[in-house]
Formats: sequence, structure tokens, C-alpha cells
Amino acid sequence: MTRSLIGAAPAEAFRISLIGASIIREEDEAFDLIQGITGLNHPSLVNACKLAGYDVIYRAGMAGYRPGRRSGQLRQRPEHHCPGLMCPVGDAQR
Repeated sequence: MTRSLIGAAPAEAFRISLIGASIIREEDEAFDLIQGITGLNHPSLVNACKLAGYDVIYRAGMAGYRPGRRSGQLRQRPEHHCPGLMCPVGDAQR
């Protein structure tokens, strides 16, 4: 995300995500997420987190991939963790 925000072409900044998305034939979805990254606002951060799911496919294979992580179901972490940080619904209890 940082590379994208400092001027790298989006396809290059999220190259690993795009490779992972291509493995499961979800390139269009990944490009839609990339186009939704416009800064450090909440929707952009959510899109970057969803793209990280595609990174997992490339780096760790399908065994580490959890499709629900891209679902957009995010909620606030409890304050004792990291105030203001969002996390996937299933991770909020950790």
C-alpha cells in the first residue's frame, strides 16, 4: 500500500496480490479492490486488507488461504488491543 501511495503503478505495488488472485481466477475482483485504494481512509485500508488475502495464496499456497477474510466483515478491536485498528470478525477475540 505504501508503494502505491508514494507513486508506484497500482499493478506493480500490488503485484503479489494480483498473482495470488490470478491463481484462483479472481483478477477482476483484485483490480476492483486496487482501484478502491485512494489514500489512508477506512475504505482503502479495508481494500488493502482484502488484497492481503491474495498475497497468502501466492506466498503460502491454498492451505493458508481463508476466503472469508476478504468478505469485508470487519469490526473494531477491543480497546485493550490497538485502539482504532480494524480486524476480521473472527480475529477480534484473539
